[in-house]
Amino acid sequence: KYTFDKSGVILRGSEATLDELKTVTFFGVRQQQFGLNYTTEMTLSGDGKAGMTVFHTNEHHYELFAERKNGGMEVTLRRRVVDMLIESEPVFFPETDTLTLCIKANRLRYTFLAGKAGEEMKEIGTGSTQLLSTECMNCTFTGCFVGLTAQGDCEAKYRYFDVSVPANE
Repeated sequence: KYTFDKSGVILRGSEATLDELKTVTFFGVRQQQFGLNYTTEMTLSGDGKAGMTVFHTNEHHYELFAERKNGGMEVTLRRRVVDMLIESEPVFFPETDTLTLCIKANRLRYTFLAGKAGEEMKEIGTGSTQLLSTECMNCTFTGCFVGLTAQGDCEAKYRYFDVSVPANE
């Protein structure tokens, strides 16, 4: 499901989704503090979707994902909290198969952004940190993971996965 090479990591999608108790294609790190930015550059091929996630459980996670559409990429924020599922309005980036994706975390919210290389990032949406906290769930203790994911019949090549402290922290 994944391959490392000198230009990054390649994730091959599977039919499993983050909503299921199955093995999904995922590569990530534990979120160890509130004020962090997570950034990647992703090239997508195939008919699936790929992107980044803030993952606590299969019932509590946020996904920033891209899908290939009409010669470009369409990016959506999907927020799952138990039986609630909310998707943002898709944002279309024409004439590209490569995007920069970013999740900015602070004490209150996650902010999800996307953009073409060299262009200003567009905010896709936000999600509350509270809804992914251990205090809101039964029998969990691992905290959140932030990472890269791929679903469906696709191959996502991630050039880097940068975790950094914002300048104002």
